[in-house]
Amino acid sequence: MKRFAAVLLTLAVLLCPSVRAAGPGISAASAILIDGESGRVLYAQNAEEERPIASITKLMTALVAVESHPDLSEVVTIRPEWTGVEGSSMYLKAGEELTLEALLYGLLLASGNDAAVAIAGFCAGDVDTFVAWMNDKAAELGMEHTHFENPNGLNDEGHYSTAADMAALARVVMEHEALAKIVGTRSITVAGRTLTNHNKLLWRYEGCTGLKTGYTDRAGRTLVSCAERDGQRLIAVTLNDPNDWADHAALFDYGFAHYRSAMLALANRTFRMLPVTGSLNRFVPVYTAADVYYPLTEGELVRARVELPERVEAPIQGGTIAGRLLFTLDGAVIGETYLLYAGDVADDRAGRGPARRSDVREHSAGCWTGSGRGRPTRWRRSAAAGSLIRICKKGGAAMEERLQKILSAHGVSSRRAAEGYLSAGRVTVNGCTARVGDKADPERDDIRVDGRPLRRPARRTYLMLNKPRGYVTTLSDEKGRRTVAELVAGCGARVWPVGRLDLDSEGLLLLTDDGALTHALLHPSHEVEKEYRVWVEGDVDAALPVLRGPMELDGYALRPARVTPAGEGVLSVVIHEGRNRQVRRMCAAAGLRVRRLQRVREGELCLGALPVGAWRRLTGEELCLLRK
Repeated sequence: MKRFAAVLLTLAVLLCPSVRAAGPGISAASAILIDGESGRVLYAQNAEEERPIASITKLMTALVAVESHPDLSEVVTIRPEWTGVEGSSMYLKAGEELTLEALLYGLLLASGNDAAVAIAGFCAGDVDTFVAWMNDKAAELGMEHTHFENPNGLNDEGHYSTAADMAALARVVMEHEALAKIVGTRSITVAGRTLTNHNKLLWRYEGCTGLKTGYTDRAGRTLVSCAERDGQRLIAVTLNDPNDWADHAALFDYGFAHYRSAMLALANRTFRMLPVTGSLNRFVPVYTAADVYYPLTEGELVRARVELPERVEAPIQGGTIAGRLLFTLDGAVIGETYLLYAGDVADDRAGRGPARRSDVREHSAGCWTGSGRGRPTRWRRSAAAGSLIRICKKGGAAMEERLQKILSAHGVSSRRAAEGYLSAGRVTVNGCTARVGDKADPERDDIRVDGRPLRRPARRTYLMLNKPRGYVTTLSDEKGRRTVAELVAGCGARVWPVGRLDLDSEGLLLLTDDGALTHALLHPSHEVEKEYRVWVEGDVDAALPVLRGPMELDGYALRPARVTPAGEGVLSVVIHEGRNRQVRRMCAAAGLRVRRLQRVREGELCLGALPVGAWRRLTGEELCLLRK
């Protein structure tokens, strides 16, 4: 990877007067150019202005899809309601079977609006729930000026974003290996269809690696693109741009010409020797934990600030944090790396340890990753002396949890998707790349995803509703029917249903604004049991062997259901999959007519005596039962 090094002593200085080159003249209503690694804005024009975005919406659709269903080989059976969507299409047919990966190619290359609806329906059970996940993900990424109303970007009031927000989304998409491959594909044949990417920059601009085009009458032409040169990645976004191909080429030319990725620090390099008290070893080396690069233009001055104690006291655990090296530009931090102790140092003072020379060795590439080796130290700066002071956690014991659980609790992704983040090297703990199985303490450790620190989990809302018959399990209804959203309007939060109950079905329905928990409960791998009380007409004795035996729906082999009589003409049915109208269709196949259907249990949560149409908040104990 070709990079140039800034001149580094105590300061990184470029000894020229600062002269910022004029940006390119472009025709877009809104535009932005950022560095893909650091996120630095290199050019902006009305970048925070909220505008309709058309089909570049599908970048979020794709991201939410792969995070909720990382196995892209999953087979999707196309429902009739997912076909015939207006606008660009991959021409899905009811009943045909495609992999999720094939649908993603149709979504991102052919810009299939039908593919977007199919992906949403498959991943979340219904489009409204999926759109709620999209908005939850946008909030997680800090896209404060973005709101989605659908998964495809077709004209809709209240559906908007900004150039800046879409650039932030594009950074995350390009870090996802599977999505980066798809958006960079020029042409491919999948599911009997030859799909060609609408992004002409893949042919027209050398180094272009993706992403997505869009157009509606209201939004105009929208484009998100990425280009790489000499190891540097740039991302450009334009909204309402009649000349977007030429404008993106001009933006990339400007960025590559005037901003080059400067190396500010290299990982695993000895930085300083710190004096040690209480050991036969007088000094311990500290080294840099990570590379630090940042795009700089001619004349910019970068300062290095070192946060290290003047002297340390034995014993010391190698690989733990000694301090930090921070780089600032115009007073703002632009990069940092932890400084780690290079080896163990024993306490050789009388009565405190053996009188021997401590094991201080030159460091290797290894460092603490949260797997149980030496604990890092948390520091703050003393205002009086300028030295670093140790902060001790009350009680002394670290509350370590697996990183998958931590990421899920902080709303980053489901636990399963978090494993993909870890496998891809996207997660660091105290400056070191973490692995699947590693543990950390979110209160003490610096945990980052794609270089961004975890946010504290937002306060979430978790409700149980006893849904009456005659209400649709959506947030809105184009036919004007009553929705479950009306029943929980007084809860003080915008919640969405976890799964669905049919219009004529009733009983236990969970609603929340927690996207990670929603993903977990709806994903088939979690096998959440659902129990129904079913009032039927017909020969129950003859139907029982059919209901309990092997059954298929839409060509899909169902797991055997537990079916037991619960009274005269009443059955208890326990299932796992929760396919569309599954219990009713099972009963019909067994020769029974369903008169009434009530869900009474989900997982270990029971409906109990909650009145019809009423809701209550889940207890802490109930949340623990859902999450285990």
